[in-house]
Amino acid sequence: MKRLLILLLLCPVILLAQKQGQQAIDSILKKMPAAKEDTNKVKLLNALSYSYSFTNPDDGIKCGQQALGLAEKLNWQSGIGGGNNNIGINYYYKSDYASAMAYYSKAISVYKAIDDQKMMAEVLNNMSKVYTDKSDFAKAMDCSSKALKITEETGDKVANKNSLTIIGNIYYIQSDYPKALEYYFRSLKISEEISDKRGIATNLIGIGNVYNSQKDYLKALEYYTKDLKIAEETGNKEAIAAVNTNIGCLYTAQNDPVKALGYFFTALKIEDAIGKKTTLQLYPRISVVVIPA
Repeated sequence: MKRLLILLLLCPVILLAQKQGQQAIDSILKKMPAAKEDTNKVKLLNALSYSYSFTNPDDGIKCGQQALGLAEKLNWQSGIGGGNNNIGINYYYKSDYASAMAYYSKAISVYKAIDDQKMMAEVLNNMSKVYTDKSDFAKAMDCSSKALKITEETGDKVANKNSLTIIGNIYYIQSDYPKALEYYFRSLKISEEISDKRGIATNLIGIGNVYNSQKDYLKALEYYTKDLKIAEETGNKEAIAAVNTNIGCLYTAQNDPVKALGYFFTALKIEDAIGKKTTLQLYPRISVVVIPA
């Protein structure tokens, strides 16, 4: 008797992104009917635009345009900046980088005019992500370094740890593992100081990815396990699936297909339940290996 085991040929690790779920969208939609044509409605539309960016960017663009139109009617500069930024984010998730950068540039101009340092840093980091996706790492680092400087000057710890993580990601993608670890650990320290579990989890998985890429599997498993614990404590099913996938990759690299499949199947089961197909999208190439029972 023999068993068929499905093994994945390509196993890149997952860098977890911050995402808003359907629950956030539903909560905002409930408030919309009673909203007056004022700055509060602009805020709701911008929040809705951002939340849609991860699931339905086309709807996110529509909401962003509505926010932008109302903000311009009210001559509310902060809302105009937010509308441009959120439209840019939605275009980013559509991989329409030219449109994303066009809106980010408009947002930057608005925030410079009103001297909103916090939002300037956020948009600079958004621009950095576009350049990273285009493999223009010099420009990506320039944007994130400027954002980091702003967050250090303003003392905004949340924005600061975000900038540090993004810089860590840039170094990681370029295989500069010592630098990646330096920035991930700096961000992790701040995340722990402010009790930001999402930030802690994001950096734990980044650190695990570095050690995995260095083939230091014991350390990689240590940090993935810590991250999995946080994901389970917070009930973040998407994160649970992502970490299971990464641990599966770790065991694949160690030629332990039985353990690897256990984690892959756990990830697939969770993703099926929440309507996500990240694992199948990342690993479409499979082969069947026959292992004696």
